[in-house]
Amino acid sequence: MYSFSIIGAGNMAFRLSLSLLEVGHKIEWICDRTPKNGEKLVKALSGNGSSARFTSSLEEILASEIIIIAVSDDAIPQIVERLHSALTDAPEKHSPAIFHTSGATDIDVLSPLKNDNCEYGVLYPLMSLSKGKNINFSEVPFLLETPFEKAEKILTGIAVSLKAEYLFCDSQKRLRMHCAAVFSCNFTNYMLSLAYEVAGDKATFLIPSTIETVRKAFMIHPDKMQTGPALRGDKSTMLKHLELLRSLGMNEEEEIYKIISDRIPGRVKK
Repeated sequence: MYSFSIIGAGNMAFRLSLSLLEVGHKIEWICDRTPKNGEKLVKALSGNGSSARFTSSLEEILASEIIIIAVSDDAIPQIVERLHSALTDAPEKHSPAIFHTSGATDIDVLSPLKNDNCEYGVLYPLMSLSKGKNINFSEVPFLLETPFEKAEKILTGIAVSLKAEYLFCDSQKRLRMHCAAVFSCNFTNYMLSLAYEVAGDKATFLIPSTIETVRKAFMIHPDKMQTGPALRGDKSTMLKHLELLRSLGMNEEEEIYKIISDRIPGRVKK
């Protein structure tokens, strides 16, 4: 098992640190620029038997075996530069393994750490995480990346300890999967929000058909499982739908209905 320090106290840091602790790893430090957020995570860890401490100083975590950067994508370059500076100036030289958790950030952002003899890489769970919902990481696939042999063993060890499926891939493949997840998750959620508005207070009646649609799409193929009036060329039904949306003043839903309906026939391969 490994000893970790986590930079960040947001959704990713919260869920990942608790899960690492649960499977037997040690969390030494939570480092965050906002004490309130960092202390809240430390408290949650303490409630699960951890001796983790809070710090806002990167210098205090340099002796850690593994440092995980779990911050927003745009903050990663700054954190890396600060870590590089701290490691360069440290009176005692340490070379922790350092990983970021971003799906859309190239591994090259970590390259300054090579001058500090640090092995580095990416530990990206392909899942949207939130503080308010527990997650079983055995159900979450990890996309991993590193050019270093020791770091590869560490990343593999972390994924195995969480009983998670994992895949080593380069930054371009990881970015592609991250983009795909935007389509399958964020865009799907947007479409569901429109469906909620159209259905009104009976939106929960859509749950069975929606779950079955997603299940069959991944079991077979989305194109092969496509149905509906647009695919059938049922213009009469589509006209009724559009008139309904117009009468309800649902301009956004009407616009999206037209766009998607125009696309479906050409998308589905006969």
